[in-house]
Amino acid sequence: CAAPGGKSTQIAALTGDTGLLWSNEVVRNRAAILSSNLERMGVRNTVVSSVYPEMLAEKLGGYFDKVLVDAPCSGEGMFRRDPVAVQEWSPEHVETCAVRQLAILSSAAQCVREGGILVYSTCTFSTEENEGVVQKFLESHPEFVLEKPNVTFGRPAYGVDAVRIFPMDGGEGHFAARFRRVVPCEECFAPFSFKPDRETQAHTEELYTSLFTDAPGRFQRVRDRVILLPNELPDIAGLSVLRAGVEFGEAKKNRIEPAHGIFMASRAENCRSVLHLTSNDPALFAFLRGEEIPAEGLSGYTAVAADGIVTGFGKASNGVLKNRYPKGLRTHL
Repeated sequence: CAAPGGKSTQIAALTGDTGLLWSNEVVRNRAAILSSNLERMGVRNTVVSSVYPEMLAEKLGGYFDKVLVDAPCSGEGMFRRDPVAVQEWSPEHVETCAVRQLAILSSAAQCVREGGILVYSTCTFSTEENEGVVQKFLESHPEFVLEKPNVTFGRPAYGVDAVRIFPMDGGEGHFAARFRRVVPCEECFAPFSFKPDRETQAHTEELYTSLFTDAPGRFQRVRDRVILLPNELPDIAGLSVLRAGVEFGEAKKNRIEPAHGIFMASRAENCRSVLHLTSNDPALFAFLRGEEIPAEGLSGYTAVAADGIVTGFGKASNGVLKNRYPKGLRTHL
């Protein structure tokens, strides 16, 4: 339930380029939106999948240090600003949500390593979906204990060590509970069987070091695309992965053409050639429209940075930057 990506991008901002962030969204078209947003935000070490939770549990048992389940709910916290949420509400819908939430939470629990943390949250007032789900989960999962939230916002939940954030607390009916696994998992994940194409790896590393100053990682060719894989990647076979890492480039005859994604996932200070613009520079708006712009003194593949943040790239030659900004993202401003 990770789409459209607000939680994922916030987690990525906190963790930086360390570890691995796996974002799963069961609805395929929403997962595509999630993947696009992660690329726009420049998240490197991420996997986006669209698979049922029980399949993740089967493949990735005991793998993750922390798991967040922001579960689909009856949305009572949205009533004050979403008329549709009011129309869709019913006692039966609340009961259905509670059953689904417990099932998702139970699958997610299998992915948490010993000592790891599992957080369950909703945006509803319903005790059946909040405290009720927590109590049923603890009854059926003695390998977890409930930990008192170490937060200063909100107020105590009803009868369990969790937190509620009512509108008068600055929220919209939010609820959150924090569990810790205290018993080892019965089944652990399968390690990633990485079999590098040595020629692609060597060729790609050479191009990467000509573009960026940081160390290259592991590359994998998937048809005509070359992907920079995330660190700590487990076996992803059979998990309907839309994105694993960052697209580095497109393999063409005797060369690799860099992709927009790898520049978005790079910092300006790590790019060997950068065209620095301010956020109100007319040249930046021209670039975002897909136009060629001046690039005096630069040559080769060059990042375009707005106030120090990379927003795309082009190829500089003879004082002009030939635009490589994706057509689907171009503006008319």
